[in-house]
Amino acid sequence: MNAWLHRLALIIAGIALRLLPPDQRPWGAAMLGELVTIPRGGEAVRFALGCLGHGLRTGLAARPLLIGVLCAIGATGLGLVHLALTGAPGSHLAINAAALVIGLLALANLRLLARLVPVTADNLALLICAMLAGSTMLGNAAQGAQRWLTVGGATIQPSLILVPLLVCALARSTGNRALLALTIAAQTLAWQPDRAMAGALAASMAGLFWRERTGPRALAVGIAISAFAVTLVRPDLGERVPYVDQIVWLAFAQHPLAGLAVWIGSALLLVPAIVARPTDRSSGLAFGLFWGAAILAAALGNYPTPLVGYGSSAVIGYCLALLGIAPRQSASVGCAPTLAPRKNERSDGVWRRLALP
Repeated sequence: MNAWLHRLALIIAGIALRLLPPDQRPWGAAMLGELVTIPRGGEAVRFALGCLGHGLRTGLAARPLLIGVLCAIGATGLGLVHLALTGAPGSHLAINAAALVIGLLALANLRLLARLVPVTADNLALLICAMLAGSTMLGNAAQGAQRWLTVGGATIQPSLILVPLLVCALARSTGNRALLALTIAAQTLAWQPDRAMAGALAASMAGLFWRERTGPRALAVGIAISAFAVTLVRPDLGERVPYVDQIVWLAFAQHPLAGLAVWIGSALLLVPAIVARPTDRSSGLAFGLFWGAAILAAALGNYPTPLVGYGSSAVIGYCLALLGIAPRQSASVGCAPTLAPRKNERSDGVWRRLALP
């Protein structure tokens, strides 16, 4: 029995070692060395489980993009559960599922394109704002707003696709071109008007200013808040669309599990911001504030509920925004393990070797 427990402990420790980022592999090797010195199988398994927990925390923190992809899949999946339980047409479920596939493929292609053709954050921001302004001019007007575009018979909201990616670009640049892009995008949102996206943009810019209290960041906040103020003054007469708007509150009334799916799925959207790399905290904060504000807007007014509600635009936009929290290089998070020594530790010297500087 003791031998089997030791084998199980080695398997668990091996999984933990694979989860660790490259700069912590020496710690993982020392962990295995410590494991083989433990005589009791049960104690060895407990030690290995502790190592596995540390490996999961450290490994996931070093892979924010993976976390984001899993959250996108989980939130969209819970959204499908909500749609199914509340009697939405089958086409709604198919469109959201297809949007997830399209969004993830677009994310992968953008990642590959960024490696082949390096594009600065400034230029990316300018390209995005040009696309946003152009799509708005070509868009359809409805109920006093012009923020929708018909493509191949499907109606999309370009701001939900483009503005999240713009926020990620602005998080990595404070240049003049980035400020110009922000100005054009903010004015476009004010003109549509799109109160939800203007508010989300202002929230993310405020978060960036809170982290980097510089002149360009202060100017960016002023531009974004001014555009949001314009949307508050202009009438937004949008009516509630079933399975899209106000579902944060209505889903529970339709089915308890549907409401639970909406709330859990909405919370999943914010997880990548929590586990973002320490070197990309600004991007992670902007990401989290943007989607948090979008969820709040959906709860307060007739605006699309991201991912858990019907609508392909938010699904694609969320996937593209994950580009902002992806590591800029393959280096892993350089943080020391925080695994505490076991009680009744026999060899302090072993733990000295395990501790990384």
